[in-house]
Amino acid sequence: MKNNSLRTGVAIGLWPRYAIAFLWMATSTGNAVAELVMIEQQVKED
Repeated sequence: MKNNSLRTGVAIGLWPRYAIAFLWMATSTGNAVAELVMIEQQVKED
């Protein structure tokens, strides 16, 4: 039981870091895709 609670504590301690990294990756990817779409639209308009 002690080992299990220790793992739970480690998971709770690391979860915010993984969540932040995941959100950062998602926003970075979203921004990159948005920029590509904007560039393509500008090229089509020319």
